[in-house]
Amino acid sequence: RQGLTMALVTLAQAKAHLRLTEDDEDTYVESLIATAVDHVSTICGAEYDDTSPAQHFAALLIIGQWFDNRDEAVVPPAAYSLLRPFMLAF
Repeated sequence: RQGLTMALVTLAQAKAHLRLTEDDEDTYVESLIATAVDHVSTICGAEYDDTSPAQHFAALLIIGQWFDNRDEAVVPPAAYSLLRPFMLAF
């Protein structure tokens, strides 16, 4: 996605959410951040806003789910609830 910023969630914010204090999984967490932000921006389309608290928290929920369940790319229902007001009409 052209022009996509990563400001929605920083590495420090994701690590705090995941309760990580070591740096050994930073690369993996960074990939989760990029993927979660891409997913949120796709869902929100023109309504994507990297300053939105709801989109920020939805991305954190997605990151947490994917970090804890590495074999399942399931988006938690709570994340969709937070994103529903921003969703594109399909």
